[in-house]
Amino acid sequence: MTFSVSNDFAAQMDTSALVGDRSEWDRKVRSDLAKELEGQFPGPAFNVLGAQRMLAIKGYRELRKWMEQEVGDKHGEDAVRGCARAIRAYVHARPGLAAATWLSPTTKDKDWNDALESVASIIRKALGECGLQGEAVQHAMHCLRGLVRGYVVHEMAGSFVRPVDLDHGFELGISIFVRGLSVLREQCDTGASAPTLSLA
Repeated sequence: MTFSVSNDFAAQMDTSALVGDRSEWDRKVRSDLAKELEGQFPGPAFNVLGAQRMLAIKGYRELRKWMEQEVGDKHGEDAVRGCARAIRAYVHARPGLAAATWLSPTTKDKDWNDALESVASIIRKALGECGLQGEAVQHAMHCLRGLVRGYVVHEMAGSFVRPVDLDHGFELGISIFVRGLSVLREQCDTGASAPTLSLA
């Protein structure tokens, strides 16, 4: 007997760990996940870890293709922009699979980690071409991930208080990030601490 993920099941899926409270965005995620899980698990038992693994691996592999297409023959800052645009576009197209990639591998599963690395390597290469190395690359990857994912979550949830041109706003955010890479590079090269912000 094949376990079928019905629409009722999709409606009951708890994706709060991935996307928070119920919203239109949450419904899109659950719908996308339900389509992917349809008929995947035999028997009445639903294997959560197995589902996470399957969805994450597929998501990373698909995202890599989107990134390769967007980055193309771009290098350096242009490649970084391409990576960011690809991630945003993929979240819009496949919100469920994209959300699955937000979870880090919970095991030492080779396929899962290799799929993650296949995406990270593209971003790492682009940042390296911007002059970053070592710890600076990892900091930049964390910042880029937070920027793109945070922007898209607010965008899809409709939680921007005063909506403007969201495409233009995203490009501005990425431009700010790219220009800040030189600051990150200098701080990591000199070992300087991050500047403090005075609210006085």
